[in-house]
Amino acid sequence: MRNQCCYHGPMRLLIVFSLITVVFTDPLLKNTSYGQVLGTIKQKQVRVWYYIPYALPPTGNYRWTTPQPPISWSSPYNATKSTPYPACTQPNSSQLVNSVIQEDCLYLTIYAPLNDSLRYPVMVWIHGGSNKAGSGFQYDGTTMVYEQNVIIVTINYRLGIFGNLALKQLQQEDMLNQTGTYGLLDQQFALKWINQNIENFGGNSSLITLFGESAGGSAICAHLTSPFSYGLFQRVIIESQTCQAYQSLEQAFTQSAVIIQNANCNKSNVLSCMRALTTQNILLYDPNSQGSSIWCTSVDGVSLLNFPIISISNGQYSKNISIFIGTNLNEYSLFLCLTVNQLGKTQSSFSITDLQTLTSVALYDFNIKTSTIINQLYPVNNYSDPYMCGVDIYTDAMFKCTAKYIADSMSSSSSVYMYSFEYHAGFSSSCTGIEHTYELPYIWPTLQIAWYPYIANSAELLLAKTMRSIWASFALYGTLLLPNGQSWPLYSKTTSTYGSFDTASSNVTIKNNFRTSTCSIFNPFYQNPPTNQQSFTFNSMALPSNQGSTPTIKATFFIDNLCTFLLLGIIKDFPYHIGYV
Repeated sequence: MRNQCCYHGPMRLLIVFSLITVVFTDPLLKNTSYGQVLGTIKQKQVRVWYYIPYALPPTGNYRWTTPQPPISWSSPYNATKSTPYPACTQPNSSQLVNSVIQEDCLYLTIYAPLNDSLRYPVMVWIHGGSNKAGSGFQYDGTTMVYEQNVIIVTINYRLGIFGNLALKQLQQEDMLNQTGTYGLLDQQFALKWINQNIENFGGNSSLITLFGESAGGSAICAHLTSPFSYGLFQRVIIESQTCQAYQSLEQAFTQSAVIIQNANCNKSNVLSCMRALTTQNILLYDPNSQGSSIWCTSVDGVSLLNFPIISISNGQYSKNISIFIGTNLNEYSLFLCLTVNQLGKTQSSFSITDLQTLTSVALYDFNIKTSTIINQLYPVNNYSDPYMCGVDIYTDAMFKCTAKYIADSMSSSSSVYMYSFEYHAGFSSSCTGIEHTYELPYIWPTLQIAWYPYIANSAELLLAKTMRSIWASFALYGTLLLPNGQSWPLYSKTTSTYGSFDTASSNVTIKNNFRTSTCSIFNPFYQNPPTNQQSFTFNSMALPSNQGSTPTIKATFFIDNLCTFLLLGIIKDFPYHIGYV
């Protein structure tokens, strides 16, 4: 009996310790700085923790303040429900199916492989949406994680007026005199949370890649230059960026004063007045919430020391960051066709005179003669119609040449790779070409349920898998391999080498001299962009009789113009793409 007793006693202890071990190694129950979170397994493939709070709700007295840590919780936080998902307050929610639009929106979602014993590279997605629309949770990381063995984190950040309002009173209230950068600060706060906690979920905090599209890509330009983002990531993938969606504090103060006046808030109690307003009233008082105008992040001299494009030009950015940057072949077609439609025109009726008028307005700040652009750099007779000539001009000025300028500036101190997405799938669009957002369904698992009804063929699905593999490989190694196993050449200022996704296959075509014949003319603008605003009236493009008077067009191109929507602020009701801007 003694021997049995002595045997069973240790056995009982062993069983107890085994149970304790099981509790603490549960692959779905993870510790964070604020408490445990319980996740779920999706489609028997991937572990997911939905909508973990990374900051306090920015409501009440926390509206328009820097993000604050969430209150700790004692019981495991239930992160198992996928719907409805939270989206930050925004005016147009037609694309946000199964969402809850609210100010309480500062959450993140983590997708991780089933194997809990390894350390995986981490990819953090910053969504686009003109800084005023969208949600990180529209993007499902299941396919990428299952295929590529990475961890995907999607985040929300404050949008529109809630993320970018700038007031001197807010500046005075803040310990560091920050204002107009709340969306950017949210992103930085989420990145700090990820750095502190992601290893508990199987992530490698030394292998964090930021990737984002459009406004999300532009935000990455800010992170490359902001002192508060330093050390929070090691690689970046910048898709269809502009790096120009920023404005001075003076411009932001002027923009914000309109809302204060509309809300009838006195200077003596402006903060308490604005914080007492409902979200609906704030959107109502904000003219930028409707139509084409957007809110740009302010260069407040604290979280952003200068316009990112200027900081990059001056070499003031995080060095030794691996960079993968690219654009789509006809980015600007989305915006130009909407502009043309608003003018009562069509692509076929868009004339050379119309092109000359638009170009003289759009490129006013470049101080380049329209005749030089249309007759010498982009001879209109070389195009199928003036519309496609315009698409080429504005795609270069807004997207491609900006990307090239960034790559030229950073390739001396960082590993830079460039891509161009040039494949046109079979889904139809009212806009001609491979436009803005066209690469998104290939990176995210939406190719067969894209914004246009379309069933992808096997070759297109192979292209999508190839692109996801390249994105994930970059996150792991910081270098790129072609599908055939050969090295993807680094970008350099002398060769301007890039990879073209131009066929529905696993092939990537390596090319040189990315836009070298045209981009140099725009470089002086990038080196010294203006910050003054200009107004123009379109007299040469006659509107149909039912359109009323000739529209006044604010054409403060780039730094200012992006705050009036990229090129021309005449699009009154922009029908948001699922991929957003």
